[in-house]
Amino acid sequence: MRLAVRGAWLAAVAALLAACAPEPPASPIRVSHPIELAGTAWTLVSIQDRPPTAGPAVTLEFADGRVSGNGSCNSFGGSFTYDPATGALRIGDLVSTKRACVDAARNDLEGAYLTALRGAADASIDAAGRLVITGATAPLVLEVAGQPVGPPPSFPDPGPS
Repeated sequence: MRLAVRGAWLAAVAALLAACAPEPPASPIRVSHPIELAGTAWTLVSIQDRPPTAGPAVTLEFADGRVSGNGSCNSFGGSFTYDPATGALRIGDLVSTKRACVDAARNDLEGAYLTALRGAADASIDAAGRLVITGATAPLVLEVAGQPVGPPPSFPDPGPS
């Protein structure tokens, strides 16, 4: 009886420890290619196998052949093409705002992020459901951020006051 109670107690402790374990790190191992990228929004989890620096979220949104997002200091936009059969991804014509970024770490992050996007060659989904973009640089790993925000609501012109 004691052995059964001790075994049950050890099993309960092991289950509790497993539940409290940290989330596994993002994996650049592909499970599948996304069916579609247009209409999705993502937040950066890691770049070159490191988490992003503290600050505003680094984001990426895909919409009808266009990409946009926040690189940490500046917003950016460009074009993209994607082939779901092969995972081939090309991001081009990237332009960004030119706000000064006084934090050197955020400035470096933004430069590395935009360089990685410009060198994108493949998009895949890892076992955790994260988007992994690989290409000329180390992988970018992004998690779902929700649907892109649409245009601001329009209000009728009230006319002269």
